[in-house]
Amino acid sequence: KNSASPSKKFCSLHLHSAIVISERCHATGRNGSQCKHKTLRGIYCYQHLAKLENLRVKKSLIPKAGLGLFPTKPVAKGTNITQYTGERVVSHDPDFGDDYCLQIKKHPPTYISARATNTPGLGRWVNANKGGTNNSKLSYNNNTKIAHVKATRNIPAGREVYAAYGKSYWQAKRRGE
Repeated sequence: KNSASPSKKFCSLHLHSAIVISERCHATGRNGSQCKHKTLRGIYCYQHLAKLENLRVKKSLIPKAGLGLFPTKPVAKGTNITQYTGERVVSHDPDFGDDYCLQIKKHPPTYISARATNTPGLGRWVNANKGGTNNSKLSYNNNTKIAHVKATRNIPAGREVYAAYGKSYWQAKRRGE
C-alpha cells in the first residue's frame, strides 16, 4: 500500500493568493513507516510524486506562470493524467472564482476550488499555453463526480502539461478580475 494516514499540518501561510500547507508525505517507505519528507504540493514529496504518480511539479516554462505540471514518463493520448481536486463551492455570485476554480455545473453554479495546495489531485498546477498548443483538457464526469486532466495528444516525458482555460477566464483577466 502506498499511502499512510496523513500527519497533522506543520504550518500554514499565504503565497501568491494560494493556501500553502506543509505536511508530511503520505507515502510509506520500504519498512512500512510513513515517509519523513514534507510537501507543499499535493500529498507526496518530490521523490514519491515521481515514483508513484509519474509527475513533477516544478517551474513552468511559461514566463511568470509560477509552477507547472510535468510527466516523468510519456503520457498517451486519452490518458487521465491527474485529478482536479479541491473544495466544492456553490455560489450564485457572478464574480465568484479565482485562478484555481473549475466550474463543473451551471445550475446551481458549482465549482471545484483548488486553492489549497495539499489536495491529492495535481490539476491545479496545469497552466494554459495561451497562443500555443495545449496537450490536455480539464473534464468533469457527472457520474463519478470526479474532474480530471486528460491528455488530448501524446505528451513526452519532461514536457509541460497545458490545458485551455476558456474564453471567460481570459476575459476576466483582461478586466482585472
